[in-house]
Amino acid sequence: MKTNLRQTLTTIRILACIALLATSASSQILFQKQGVSRWGLLSDFGQNGGQDFQVYDLVAGLPRLIIDSGGAVAIRGSDSNDNAPAGWIGEVIASTVAFADSIVAGATGVAKNLASIVLTAGDWDVSGQINFLLNAIQTFSAVANIGTGSGVIADDGFQVAGPIVGTATPFTAGVGVSLPPRRISLAATTTVYIVGRATWSGSALNFCGYIRARRMR
Repeated sequence: MKTNLRQTLTTIRILACIALLATSASSQILFQKQGVSRWGLLSDFGQNGGQDFQVYDLVAGLPRLIIDSGGAVAIRGSDSNDNAPAGWIGEVIASTVAFADSIVAGATGVAKNLASIVLTAGDWDVSGQINFLLNAIQTFSAVANIGTGSGVIADDGFQVAGPIVGTATPFTAGVGVSLPPRRISLAATTTVYIVGRATWSGSALNFCGYIRARRMR
């Protein structure tokens, strides 16, 4: 009974706000908690030429969402250094292999996974980098890609090749291959890999780096 009464009073309060605040120029619906206005839905409230819709944070004193008369949408970002929750736009999933934990690249000319991440269904931008760590190498070439195949570098136009190096004297260096963001749209939870393949002659070759995904929608 108390719950129903509370809901009824809330409805009356909202309707009263509409009746009191609605005008021919603008209208507002205010949402209160314990008598304190917390959120407002504002229409034609004087911004963007007087024709807009806003979800307004009355505690912070600023709009969180604005839709203007042209249909453009502005969504305010986070006010802190927090993270987007799982399943929400802006969610980030990453896996990193540090220099100190670099792994053996495997046999020359054979593709190998550097790292992987598990992404749930949705629309993701995925990027990464592989740093090939050359030790007493004479010749070197490499290619890398991001995809859903383990140990596979797909010929899909997104693969990136590293520089081709050849010297008479063995050398030691680091060569980075950066993979810019690419869209990966998933209908179900899927593992996504960053894969590198190096061809070299000489001594050992390790690699390190990262793969990173951000949910776009």
